Amino acid sequence: MTDISTRNKLKLLSKWLKSEEAYIDHYSGDGALESAIKRAEADTCNRIGDFIEEILDLSDEAVIEGLK
Repeated sequence: MTDISTRNKLKLLSKWLKSEEAYIDHYSGDGALESAIKRAEADTCNRIGDFIEEILDLSDEAVIEGLK
């Protein structure tokens, strides 16, 4: 039961990370650097979500091989 629960939690985390978007409020005074940082953070979250999905899709054998 723990494996299913952990797997589902990781799927949820991946989904949350992949749905992250950069919110840029042009009226708050954010400059170009702040906006670039927000976009980079959202891109990083999306990439981590993709990596988690890839790991979840791996076979047990591939996971074991990757840990060697």
